Amino acid sequence: MGYQIVPSDNIVTKDTGLGISYTADGTKIFVSTRTDLQIARENLINLLLTKKGEIIMEPKFGSDLLYVLFEPNIEELKDVVVELITKPVEDWLSYIILDNIEVETAETNPDLRNSIRISITFSVNEAETDSITLLASDTGTLTVE
Repeated sequence: MGYQIVPSDNIVTKDTGLGISYTADGTKIFVSTRTDLQIARENLINLLLTKKGEIIMEPKFGSDLLYVLFEPNIEELKDVVVELITKPVEDWLSYIILDNIEVETAETNPDLRNSIRISITFSVNEAETDSITLLASDTGTLTVE
């Protein structure tokens, strides 16, 4: 008894997603991701919002960004934040190219008293880029804006 593999052109359609992203916009909970850049965006958000030690079988997965909430909000904190982003991305998502990381503190933006805004521009290839903005607020949360 043997099997024959028959190629099919209609396995992947334009409605087939490559992955899912979580959105809480009230219309859908999960939205299909259709490009490598969308998948990279979701993977980057998941990596940065996961605390190290939170995943049981992967205790080194994640970042320590949440802990910067308890550091003095001074100019030197920017270098620490950049390192807390670049190291996990190099270790876990090496296919993502970090083009720019901009850290705003209370010294650069007076509206951010007791908060830090982190803007990350990234790409998977040189053709297209995307960005995410994280806000480490005085409420003790790290959120995607």
